[in-house]
Amino acid sequence: MARDGLMVVGNHVIEAPYAWSCRRQEIELAFGHILADLEKDSKVRVFRAQFPEGRDTIFDDDAEGSESAFSINNSRPAFDTADFMRVGKTLVGQLSHVTNPAGVDYLRERLPEGYNIQIVEVKDETAMRIDATLCALRKQLLLYHPIKCTYQNLSSYDVFKGWEILPFPVMPKHRTEPPLFMTSAWLIMNVLSVTDGKVIIEENDTEFGEWLKARGMEPIYCPFRHVHSISGSFHCATVDLIRDDDDDEFVSTSAIGMATATTTAISATTNGHTNGHANLTNGFNGVNGTSGANGANGYSNGANDVQLNGADSNGI
Repeated sequence: MARDGLMVVGNHVIEAPYAWSCRRQEIELAFGHILADLEKDSKVRVFRAQFPEGRDTIFDDDAEGSESAFSINNSRPAFDTADFMRVGKTLVGQLSHVTNPAGVDYLRERLPEGYNIQIVEVKDETAMRIDATLCALRKQLLLYHPIKCTYQNLSSYDVFKGWEILPFPVMPKHRTEPPLFMTSAWLIMNVLSVTDGKVIIEENDTEFGEWLKARGMEPIYCPFRHVHSISGSFHCATVDLIRDDDDDEFVSTSAIGMATATTTAISATTNGHTNGHANLTNGFNGVNGTSGANGANGYSNGANDVQLNGADSNGI
């Protein structure tokens, strides 16, 4: 998913140093030519991911930070971009099975001047990416997963002072088709706000759509359930590199500006992931896509589909 690996903050484009070795080439395969063009622009700073040479110790039980409750230790920086969301000048994030404290420090060092990071506590033993846990729909309106978070905890952070903080209004229905693999029905929260009042949601989530309408927002229904099988939805499958009139007071989940996001960039990347989802789904046959030849090949083939069908430089 594009949103896992690329973060845009101001004029900085930051590639995530993935914890999973099978994903190391994903951004290069899908977006390498775009990043190479951006690096030629003197107004843009591109930070490519840095990975260790030799054996990766991030899953070792006896390395630094191995006492963590998560599967990764702190022996080298690791994070997924989707473990963060931007609120004005603050990046709100979580520690997880793919993001460690060293990764937070690594990210902090690459942010433009004036930005900071706030790590929030989430009750989730399986934590991995925050965009089905917190959902900032528009200015000063935050929805949260009622099992993983509490109002009392979220309202204690300065970044959310004065915000309306509500539990997600719909209990998602369990389903088995298409298969969800590493995700859950809570992908209903994984939406894409393209303006302060328009939100792209899955076409079957009509109850949530009616709630949005009652709040004065416009739901845009799109079929996307088969993409859920590759571990994400609209927010995960898009990355808008260019935006117009970004509002520092607005919210941009996963730190990608979306106040008036460039529509062509969003649709191009989404189309690429839709076309590539079959290969990526096959990748999960290799130990859920985290290891094994089939898993690695699935990610690589899917990324190639994104490059060929979606991430055309004309769409950015």
